[in-house]
Amino acid sequence: MEIKLANPQGKGLERISDALQILQEVQVEHKKPIQILRDYCCSLLVLASEFSFLPIPNRYYFLFLSGEKFKLSPISPKEWGHSRFGDYIAKCRLETDMTWSGIWRHDLEDFPALNAKIRGHMKDSLEMIFESENMIDNLPFCDRHLSYYRRVLALGLSSSIELSFKQVGFDCMSGREALESFGGELKSLNKSLLSYDGGLGDLT
Repeated sequence: MEIKLANPQGKGLERISDALQILQEVQVEHKKPIQILRDYCCSLLVLASEFSFLPIPNRYYFLFLSGEKFKLSPISPKEWGHSRFGDYIAKCRLETDMTWSGIWRHDLEDFPALNAKIRGHMKDSLEMIFESENMIDNLPFCDRHLSYYRRVLALGLSSSIELSFKQVGFDCMSGREALESFGGELKSLNKSLLSYDGGLGDLT
């Protein structure tokens, strides 16, 4: 699917039209439970980032950590220069189902502070799920604290993940039941989600 925006700058009524067009094009495919969890956690990290543009499905973007803030950019680390935009974290892509996938930088373990920051965010996401009475309760359907573009993406993500939860029966489970269905502890899940190569952590 190729979406051509009427207004790349995102101004006025055309900005709303562009957003609605993307939401109408959401395509939800059947996924394995671990892939749903992986995509959900990766998507929450992207939505926690700052950006002032409307991402387009099937295009790559780049996630950085600048100080204490995550930032999403359409410009690669090589184009920005070494640390001009912050510490590079991952190459991400907005999928047609409005979830985010990505590949973590291969040397993440060599940067303890950066690694700890990302693991902390993933840990918080898993703990939020674990403590919820229903998996759907955590979906960011409309968070008024998010910027306009992040609200659009949050709405699309929520609709997509809710359908995926129903496909695998997660909508009938508490967060604890859902996470326990994967086996292991939260710590091992967190590690798997952030592994660079292979298995659960290959976010491609």
